[in-house]
Amino acid sequence: MPLTLLKKIGKLEMKPTHMMIQLADHSIKFPFGIVENMLVRVGRFTISIDFVIMDIKEDVVVPLIIGRSFMNTSNVVISVVEDK
Repeated sequence: MPLTLLKKIGKLEMKPTHMMIQLADHSIKFPFGIVENMLVRVGRFTISIDFVIMDIKEDVVVPLIIGRSFMNTSNVVISVVEDK
């Protein structure tokens, strides 16, 4: 989650982390911290998710990057043939 989006949401407890993340362009980023157990609504379900907070540009089209574990929990289906 971009740091700017976290600031828009408001006061959330962010825990420090020593993790580093290598992005698709091979650059390495050091997150500010982790917000744990944030409740996110998907359809009619509410799921607890941990977000890694990074100082990256906020994308209007894709504000959050969702990982495989979230997609598995929420039973996401991706259709490459239908481009969805």
